[in-house]
Amino acid sequence: MDEVRRLSALEGSEINKAKEVLAYEITKIVHGEEEAQKSETAAKMLFYGSVEGGSAPETSISKADIEKGMDVLSLLTACGLVPSRGEGRRLIQQGGLKLNDEKISDVEYVIKSDYFKYGTLLIQKGKKVFHHAKLV
Repeated sequence: MDEVRRLSALEGSEINKAKEVLAYEITKIVHGEEEAQKSETAAKMLFYGSVEGGSAPETSISKADIEKGMDVLSLLTACGLVPSRGEGRRLIQQGGLKLNDEKISDVEYVIKSDYFKYGTLLIQKGKKVFHHAKLV
C-alpha cells in the first residue's frame, strides 16, 4: 500500500515510473509473471533502445557469416560478451544466456538470419548485460 501512495504522488516525468509498474502488474495478473517480464523487456527496448534505459552496445554481424552457420559461441565472442569459447560454454551451461528473451541451453546452437527481428538480435548475458547484434 505504501508503494501505491508513493507512486500516486509522482508528478511530471516521474509519473512514467508509475505507468511502468502499473503495466507490469496488470500484465502479470492477466498473463503471468513470465509474460510480464517479456513484455517489460520488449517495452523498454521499444521506448529506450535497451532494457536498462541507456543504449545497449551493438555489434554488426555479416549476413554471410550467419548464412555459413555461425554458432552461438562465435556470436558471443564476436560481440565481446565472453573472452573465449570456453567462457561462453560455461555461461550457456549455467543458464545465463538468452537470445530474444529465449533461454539458450545448447552450446552448439546455430544462429539463423530469421532470429534477427527487425534486423537486430537481442542478447542477454545474465540478468543485467544486454547487447544488440545487428545483421548487415
